[in-house]
Amino acid sequence: MTRPAHQLYTLPEPSEYSRVPTKRLLRMLAQAVKVFTCGSRHSPPAKVARQQFAALAPILRERGIDVCAECGCTDIDCSQCVKRTCVPCYWVRPMLCSACAGIHPIIGRTKRGRPEN
Repeated sequence: MTRPAHQLYTLPEPSEYSRVPTKRLLRMLAQAVKVFTCGSRHSPPAKVARQQFAALAPILRERGIDVCAECGCTDIDCSQCVKRTCVPCYWVRPMLCSACAGIHPIIGRTKRGRPEN
């Protein structure tokens, strides 16, 4: 069952995070990303989604799943980066994927033409 783009999951209490399955945390993160990337970033749902993202990302990193701080893509799901760049992204540095860094995946250059470091 999919949720409307404006509806967010209710986060568990921080003390309960260890009992929540990783798959469920990933669904919560994906829904939060969907809310704050569509529409106005200053709307109340987008602000709540940003707060959820900020709460979920460190938990997933503790479980060994990298999360991009800009777009929310993970090792498991980078579908939004594929939509933007037509190829999967890769990690430029911790918490930053190549799509958000503006690096072209084939020629290894940024949007401004500088070679990748």
